[in-house]
Amino acid sequence: MLYAPSQPFELGFRYNTLTVELAAPYFNNAAKVQYRYRLWGQSANWAPLGLSNNLRLNKLPPGDYRLEVEASLTGQTWYKAAHPLAFTVLPPFWQSWPFQIAILATLALLLWAWVRYRENRLKKRQQEELEMAALKNTALQYQLETEQVVNFFSRSISAKVTVDEALWDVAQQCISRLGF
Repeated sequence: MLYAPSQPFELGFRYNTLTVELAAPYFNNAAKVQYRYRLWGQSANWAPLGLSNNLRLNKLPPGDYRLEVEASLTGQTWYKAAHPLAFTVLPPFWQSWPFQIAILATLALLLWAWVRYRENRLKKRQQEELEMAALKNTALQYQLETEQVVNFFSRSISAKVTVDEALWDVAQQCISRLGF
């Protein structure tokens, strides 16, 4: 009775208003034809259009829809359209699963990068602390060796009576310690 596209189609989220013009093949008095519709996906109830053959579906939310239309001359006997109009209103790109996966992946990557940055900073700080401890250890070791040498020479010199004996003893000890 009524013509409708047999293939489903898609509408972008910005184009979520649909205007449909209905026509029934009744040529005697087309102004007497009454229409009603049911939009599956929004409502299961029939909505009357009366004698108007224009249907406007405003601001449809994303989803799948099937528009069924019926026509009648008397309002008692209704004739269904041969094919319902099937269409989909697409969600905005930010509500699509590829975009949401990309956002989650980006957040995971940022979190991973932040953790790696913190780990590297901590490792660098620990390495610097180890180097400082090694430098302090070397300085303390040098100080200890210096004190040991001073103590050795002071004990060695304290047993000498004259300055010449003390100097000869220091010279001998230096030559023997240095391996000359």
